[in-house]
Amino acid sequence: MKPLNFEPGHHYKITGFEQTCVFSRMNIELGHPRYIFWQYVNGRKVEIRLSRFSVERNVSKLTHESN
Repeated sequence: MKPLNFEPGHHYKITGFEQTCVFSRMNIELGHPRYIFWQYVNGRKVEIRLSRFSVERNVSKLTHESN
C-alpha cells in the first residue's frame, strides 16, 4: 500500500466540513492507518481522525493557502 503524501501544517478541504482542516500526523491504530487533522470550532481545537479509505475519497489539498 503506497503511503499518502500529506504535509503536516498544510491546509486541506474535507468533504462535509465547512472550514479547512490542518493535517497533523498519521498514526497506526489497531493495525490500520489513521490520518489526523484538526481545526478550531468555537475556539476549541478539535481532532478529526480518518481512515485511509475516507481520506482517499474526501480530502483534497488546497492549491492556495490563506492566512
